[in-house]
Amino acid sequence: MMKYGKLVFERQEYDALLMSLEANRVYDDYAHQHAARLLKRNMASALILDQGECPDDVVRPDVWVTLKGVPSYRRTVRLASSGKPITTPGDISVISALGASIIGRSEGDVILFGQPGNTMSLTIAKISSNHTTSISLAPGTSPEPSTAI
Repeated sequence: MMKYGKLVFERQEYDALLMSLEANRVYDDYAHQHAARLLKRNMASALILDQGECPDDVVRPDVWVTLKGVPSYRRTVRLASSGKPITTPGDISVISALGASIIGRSEGDVILFGQPGNTMSLTIAKISSNHTTSISLAPGTSPEPSTAI
């Protein structure tokens, strides 16, 4: 389910992400290959906007995203720009499995994340430009699906 019916990008971010996907065509694992293929397919029909026209509730590079799932799963991550090194706890790459699953989506959108047999439904609960990293789990739940991020 997508709030805007398709992924939403500013032109400059769209072009940078396409270049990054082309530059990183060889992935070591199935999860990254699958995420890259899915992202490219979704980007083909994306809504591309001029600079300054992108709604504030869209997941873009360098924003903090809070994901919520059942039961009581909550994780806040920062989506690092493509090409930037991951140096801060909570940072994820735009071309990681999770990053590729949320980029261009908006608050309220729901994604399925994880490997077959171990997927979970996650809702994009909040998007902000300033946040701290956090993870909260219900007792007995694992912190991550088995997909590498």
